[in-house]
Order: sequence, then structure tokens, then C-alpha cells
Amino acid sequence: MSGDQDMQEIARTYVPYQEEQPDKERDIDMVSNNASDDGDEELFKEQSSFNQPSMKSSLIVRSKNKSLKNLKECEEKGIDPENKVEEQKWEKIDPVQKKKNIGKVAELTNVIKQLIEKLSNFTSMYVGTKFFYEQYDTVMEMLNRFIYNENQSMILMSRSNTVLHQFISKIRNDLNKKLKDEAVKCDVRTIRINSILTTKETAILNHFAECLGMDNCDKQTLAQEMRERMEAFFKDCPGIAVLFILENVEYYVENSKQSLLYKILDMLQYTKIKFAFIATSQRVDIIDSFEKRIKSRFSHRQILFYSEDLKTFKDCIDDTIKSIGGHSETNRQEKQFIDQLYKFIKDPEYGCMEIFQKLFDKGKDYEFLCRTLKIALSHLNSTYKSEPDMISTFEENGGELFKKSLDYVENLSTSNDFKTILSKMPEAYLVVLISAKNSFQNCMQEFFTFTLAYNEYKLFLKRNQGKLIKISKETFIKIFIDLVKKGFIKTKATTDIIISVNNKMGLGIEFEELTLMIREKVNSGTDISTFVRVFSENRTGDTIR
Repeated sequence: MSGDQDMQEIARTYVPYQEEQPDKERDIDMVSNNASDDGDEELFKEQSSFNQPSMKSSLIVRSKNKSLKNLKECEEKGIDPENKVEEQKWEKIDPVQKKKNIGKVAELTNVIKQLIEKLSNFTSMYVGTKFFYEQYDTVMEMLNRFIYNENQSMILMSRSNTVLHQFISKIRNDLNKKLKDEAVKCDVRTIRINSILTTKETAILNHFAECLGMDNCDKQTLAQEMRERMEAFFKDCPGIAVLFILENVEYYVENSKQSLLYKILDMLQYTKIKFAFIATSQRVDIIDSFEKRIKSRFSHRQILFYSEDLKTFKDCIDDTIKSIGGHSETNRQEKQFIDQLYKFIKDPEYGCMEIFQKLFDKGKDYEFLCRTLKIALSHLNSTYKSEPDMISTFEENGGELFKKSLDYVENLSTSNDFKTILSKMPEAYLVVLISAKNSFQNCMQEFFTFTLAYNEYKLFLKRNQGKLIKISKETFIKIFIDLVKKGFIKTKATTDIIISVNNKMGLGIEFEELTLMIREKVNSGTDISTFVRVFSENRTGDTIR
């Protein structure tokens, strides 16, 4: 039985004469209530003569016992029995009011549904306009040069695959719009391939050919034959331009010999076709994974999508909520719900922005914050659906219920903590993190700098004859920055250039806790090399014997 049902049962049984009684006892009760003090006593005795005296005394004792029991239960639970009796009257809502409440819940559901839908498309709505607009301008400028006979190549990197995917969709659509609006005489053929879905060479070539508009595409055609056909196609159509987009390129690199990518880039150069090559990746060290012949075919231009800030996110949330209430078909009740939800999200009293700040400080991106808010809103909506009568006091209790929903989400997110992230951390990341930890220890656990961490790594590498995993300084910097974003390393200075020699660093986790977590990682990981295990337990003064 739920807590509300317990309360109702206490209030119901507290009123003794509302209890159902056996028929004879109820007759006695009715007669006794009508008996007066001036002569009706004999009538009472006569009408109740069929009952034995013990029955009447038993009834009184039972009634008193129930009242005492109910009073005791109310006292234990902090309930005022008289107020509870009044509440019981209001609990019996008439069908008309109940129908109105169900209608209000439906309107709240509609508002929350619209808001969740907007949050699901958060990146696509604002990428390139509200945030990452500098990256957008850079890419569009490069594509503009591509249109006018200047080949381009670039790699886009971000922690969020959603950001990269939505960004690619936006620039592709905007490029098509630009060509149409400006009547540019350039036949751009876009080939967009996701390496997660397509890794086999033949499948990639067939998709490439289909996007170009080549005839007689046969999935059984050998890769060499298909490449020859494509070369002939380009010679016959010299006026076309190719925009080749390879998303999640790390999957292609890890699952192939990279020969196809080299052949495609080489073919595009050989046939003198205008082309732009865009690759996307979530790995900051992806350039080091390319073969030398691949590196020679593009400019290594890297565009990073890491510059997120909470103020921008808050501004976008404002615009998102306001956009819902701007429709003419939104009724008055829905607008009230929109205003209340805006208050619950923005008002510090309800703690939503405080939770966002905590998550952001841990390195969570905009997509994660949107997902958190969507779960909280969905949980709030489910609460009102299960208890429709509560909607009548939405303004009073809605904020508290929203806070409970946020607490629910925050408890869910505890599983995605530092330990979980570290358990999936690749070896290169682990080496950089150990370098930071060891340099922090060398500095007597006060603070360290990027330079100290990098020197820690180089010195150990040198003293152990280069047997530790080799990481270029450029990659080391990128991984170090990513660890700062994820919260493993925290900056103690105000400068935005976190690798500055004067920028003091600290650990985002207690030293002892981080040491234990790293030890568990290296001991449980079958892919961890012996030198990384030694590096995790020793500082630069120690070498392998």
C-alpha cells in the first residue's frame, strides 16, 4: 500500500461513526442519536431491547480503541487528524473535475513532448549559428575556394559524434543552397560515407559510384575494375566537382589497410577533378594513425570542436523554450505550463543550472546536458500521468517534483563517472594521464604544468630505451586538453591557453583515488603493455632492470 493510501486509511478510520457496522449496531446508533434527555430514554430502551447490554458496551470500547489507535498513528506520522478529515473531502473529486485534470495533463504532455523534440535537435538547430560558428565560417570559406578550382582537405574532430554528424549535414545543405542561390556553374557531387556502416572496399566504391551517378553499378564488380570505370567517368565529365566526406574515419583506419582511401585521393588528383575531402573523427590522435602516403595527399588541416561554454548553452535553452510558446495554436493553459517549466529550469531555487554546471565541469558536452534535461522532463511528465489530480496544484508542487526528477537523473548519471571513463581509456590517453599524475607527485602534490607532464613522459621514454608507447608532442597536447575537458585534469589559472608554461594544473580526482583507479585499469587490461604498467607505478627516477 502506498503512502497516500495509508494516510487516507488513517483519516477514514479516525471518524468512528463513518465506519460500516453490523446492521443491529447501526440501528442502535441511529436510535441513540435521536434519543433526547427528557423522556425518550424509555423509548430508546424499548427499541433496543432486542440487543443485550454487553453489545452496547463492546461497541463503545471498540470505538474508543480505534480512535486511540488512529490518534497514535497520526501522531507518529505527523498528521493532524482534523485537517486530514478535511483533506478527505477534497480527495473525493467529482468526475467533471477529474476530466478537467486529465485534459490539463494532456496539455502538459504536449508541451513537454515539443520541448523534448526541440532538445533532440538541439545541435542541428544551433550548430554554426549559436556555437561553433567560427568553425562553420572556416569550413564554408574552404568549400567556397573548392567551388572555384582550389582543392581542399580537412579533418574535423570532436568528442561528440552527434556534433560532427549534424555539422556535416548543415554545411552540405548550406553549400547546396549557396550553389542554387548564386547560380554557380559547378556540378558538385557529394559522396558521404560513414565508416561505421561501410568498411569494405567494394561497398565503399559502389556507394561512391552511385553518388556520382554512374550507370551499371554492380555490387559484384571488383574494386580494381570499379576504379578504372570511375577514372573513365571523370575523364568524360571534366566539369564535375567531388565533395568526399568520410565520417568516423577512425573505424576505416582500424579495419582496413587504407589502400582504398589512398587510391581514391590519388585518382582525384590524377584526373584533375576538383575535389574537397572532409574526414571526421572523435580521436584526437587520428592523424598519427594515417599511413605516410595518406598524409601526403591532404593538408592535415584540423578543425577542433571543443570550445563549448555553459553560458552559450543557457542562451540556447532560453531560445528553445521560447520557440515553443510562439505558435498561434498554443492555448492559454499550455503557455502557462511553458512559463512554469521555464521557471523550473532557470530559477536557481530548483537547482537545474547547478546540476548543469557540475556536469559541464566534468567535461560533459551540450548533447549530454540536453539528454539530462530530456530525462528529467520525461520523468516529471510520467509523475503527473500517474497522478492526474496533482495537476491542479502544478504551480505549487511542480517545482518540487521537478527537483526530484533532476535528482533521479543525477543518480542515474553516477554510473558514468571517472572510473567508467578510465576503464575504456585507450593506452595513449592512459600514458598522458599517468604523466600528469607522476609530475603532480613530483611537485609534492601542489600543482604542475603541461611542460612538466610532457617532460615526465619523455624522460621515462629515454631512460627505458624508447620502449614506452611513442606519442608525438602534437598528439600529447591534444590528449592533454581532452583530459582537461573530461575533468581528469583541472586548470588553476585563468588563461584559456591551458598548455601555457605559466598555467598551473591540478588533478580533478584525489591523488590516491586516481592512483588506485589507474592500478585497477592496468592490472585488468589485457592490451596494456608492460612498460605502461611500470610507468604507472614509477616516477622518472626509476627504470626497468
